[in-house]
This record gives sequence, structure tokens and C-alpha cells, in this order.
Amino acid sequence: MTQGAKLTETQLAVLAEMDSEGNSWGDFIPDRIKFGSGGLMAFQTGDGQVMPSPIKAVVIVAQRCRAFWPSKDTAGMPPLCASADGFAGTFDIGSAQVKDALTLEHRHPALSTVDPDAAVGPWDCASCPLAQYGSGANGAQACKSLRRLVILPEGWSAPALLTLPPTSVKVWDAFASGRKSRQRAYFDGYAFLGLTQDTNKSGIKYAKLTVGAGDALTEAQLADVIVARHQYAELVRSMGLVADDYDTSPVVDGAPADDPTLPPF
Repeated sequence: MTQGAKLTETQLAVLAEMDSEGNSWGDFIPDRIKFGSGGLMAFQTGDGQVMPSPIKAVVIVAQRCRAFWPSKDTAGMPPLCASADGFAGTFDIGSAQVKDALTLEHRHPALSTVDPDAAVGPWDCASCPLAQYGSGANGAQACKSLRRLVILPEGWSAPALLTLPPTSVKVWDAFASGRKSRQRAYFDGYAFLGLTQDTNKSGIKYAKLTVGAGDALTEAQLADVIVARHQYAELVRSMGLVADDYDTSPVVDGAPADDPTLPPF
């Protein structure tokens, strides 16, 4: 699906070498694309390179997920409780964050379980007290409802992960729902993923996703996407959530913003 300037013979040879090598060099780990830090209205790759907004990309896979950190500062730690499908969560009973969770007004049900093995779960996300509005700051959910997207930016040969924070979940869901209502798939064409500045009810500014439909894929491109969906759908569901999946830095000024007007699932 790579488009753009015609590749030289040497560049084509490099790509051929990469294909022939397969994964013998190691396990493929998708790059992470994040909302820009420090209020930057652009995206950033895992190594800090800036990607101007909007990104033209195919969203290959979209997966709901949830994550709970008891502290506002994730400090690079994985969530204390995480759900790869947004419905059933797994609690890390051995995490050092348990002591922080014990100080909160709203507690995870695992903390009331005597048996350490039972505390792991799975726990039903819909009935969890931390998934209810008002359990977090500013009336939000303490456990964050996220969307993890596997995207293939135009010109890239391999996909990347883009995790949407709670303030952008509704934007993505509305776009995908609109496509479905017209019997179109979110993955059957290019999408323009951008960023805009918004303000929550507390007057705090933050970066919010924008999504626009782009060109439809050709039959050959769509066939490649379907193959990629089969390849990466299980990967995104099996990868554990990390602190980068909920980056609190894309705030223009002030504290990270959670929008209490968003639906819980």
C-alpha cells in the first residue's frame, strides 16, 4: 500500500532483503504513535519524531480496552488493572500500586478479596465501581475507557499503535458508527486522523482527536488490509497495556482532562 515517490533500485533491494529476512531478527513490536507532548498539535512517534496533523492512514484494527492507575502520575508503570477487550479486567495483585489504590475513596473489588489468586480476576468492567462516573477526578471514571487503534500511515510498510484517551473515544466511535450505518467499514478506506484543541467543563484545555474519511481503497489494497487484520487483531488483544497507552502529556495547559460526558463503554 506504499505510495509516493518511485523507489530506487537500491531502496527496492533493501525492501527485498527485509522481506527475505522475515522475523528471524526478533519479534516485531509495533511503533507507538502518541498525541504530541506539551500541547503540540501534532503526533509523535515512539522515538520522538513529529508527525504533522492530520495523518492519512488506514485504521486496520480498532479495539476497546480499559486501564486503571490509582495515581495521577502513571510513572511509566503498567496499569494496576487492565482489560484488553473493555469487558473483563485483570488485577495485578503484586503491583506496588496496590498501596495507592487502598487510599482511594472508590476501591477496586479485588482489594476486598482475601484469596490472592481470586483477586487477579477476571473482573467485570461494567459493574466495577471504578468504571462508574464520579469515581475519578472531575466526575470522570477512575478506570479509563480507551480505544487502541492499529493504523498504517500512508507510506509506511508496517503498522503502528495509536491509543486514544477517554476524551477522544466518542469521536472515534461516532466515526466508526457512521461508517457502519452506511454499510461501510472503518478499515475500507483511508482516514485523516488529526488533532484539535478543546476545553473540558473545568476550563482545562486538551488535545482531541478529529477523524475524516479519505479515499476508498482499491480491491487489491482492501485485500491486503483484510490479511493485515487477521495478522494484527490478535496482537493488539494480547499486548499488555503500558503507561504510554494513557499519556497524560497531550494537555495544552493544566492537568490532564477527562470528559465526564463520555459514555462508559
